[in-house]
Amino acid sequence: MDKSVKINEKGMGITDQIQNEIVTIVKNAIQVHKQYLGEVCNQIANVLCQKYGGWWCCFVTDKDANYGSRLFNFDHMYLDATIEQRRFTIFKSAK
Repeated sequence: MDKSVKINEKGMGITDQIQNEIVTIVKNAIQVHKQYLGEVCNQIANVLCQKYGGWWCCFVTDKDANYGSRLFNFDHMYLDATIEQRRFTIFKSAK
């Protein structure tokens, strides 16, 4: 894992492979949308939904603001990581 990534917390049962796939998805979204963090969140949630099924949500915090994708009843924190100086918290709904 490169120095631009720090894993703050992993949900139960998250393998290193899934963690690395999610980090790659986040980095790709940042590369596509740059500073438009709302769009970054939406792309991350959409890709995770397509890849793994179910409902996903992404929240990002940077020095200026907070952004989030879909708002549902998310009860399972999947991954909390600081990637390229922004904190991403990704949730998956068990429903």
